[in-house]
Amino acid sequence: GGDIEDLAALIKEETEHARRLGLPEKTGPHLVHSYGSEYRRLLRCVESDPSLAKPLGEHSASIAAEVAYAVREEMAQKLSDVVLRRTGLGTVGNPGETCLRECARIMAQELGWSTAKTEAELEETLAKLAVPGQRSPAAAT
Repeated sequence: GGDIEDLAALIKEETEHARRLGLPEKTGPHLVHSYGSEYRRLLRCVESDPSLAKPLGEHSASIAAEVAYAVREEMAQKLSDVVLRRTGLGTVGNPGETCLRECARIMAQELGWSTAKTEAELEETLAKLAVPGQRSPAAAT
């Protein structure tokens, strides 16, 4: 997705496009920086299912469509892959239980996961996000 002639113009254009789709203002630039010219394919997910416009975290520019896109277009099969590599959600550590559960819910819907599979994916992802010496939030409950 690197075939962009004028990045600043594209970001300005996509910030407006994202706003028309009901996305937060920071989402347009985030999608262009993350997906390059492929961001248009990701936005088609939102256009076909507006519920995928939902932000994945209070402080994150990532949206639910990024999870669906990772499964549909990038063949992601693991929650940890989506959180740690396909999106920026796990870049600075654990994005929080609410975010992880929403990602898992979307993946379960996309891939037909059972409740047991979904919980196993959550546990595996929490283990990968754990800081040595700290208890995981799941272990504390």
